[in-house]
Amino acid sequence: MPLRDQEKLQAFSEKVLGEANSTASAMAAEANEQKKEAIAAGKAKISAHIKAKYALRLKKALDDNSFALSTATLEKNKEYLALRDELTEQVLAQTKRRVIDFAQSDAYADYLKTLCQKVGARMQEPFTLCLAPQDEPYEALAAAAAGPLCKEV
Repeated sequence: MPLRDQEKLQAFSEKVLGEANSTASAMAAEANEQKKEAIAAGKAKISAHIKAKYALRLKKALDDNSFALSTATLEKNKEYLALRDELTEQVLAQTKRRVIDFAQSDAYADYLKTLCQKVGARMQEPFTLCLAPQDEPYEALAAAAAGPLCKEV
């Protein structure tokens, strides 16, 4: 084979190998790109799945915590209401006892007299002063409230 043909064959062989290499490189690059895209899509899918799973766990934990907090708050409110009712009863009992003690003291007559004077001074129409049966012995009340507008005691 003459040298010229051998050179042509060598050049043709190099050209074919070069094209084969560039085609193989392009195919490898395309395969790598598809592989990267598939990996990225898989990672995104896995990430979304993990996020959804943890979001569900977080929601359940928050719901459980919210329920426990609501239950504890309700129990504490019941305790506070019971304590408030107990304190209210104690205050009312003490107030009732003090009012009864005051009504049985000597200062009560002066208090009623002053009260009747204030009522008599402020009234602008005829009125009747009504007393409880236990207050009727105080004759001074009629005189305290007496005036042109007090019809009777």
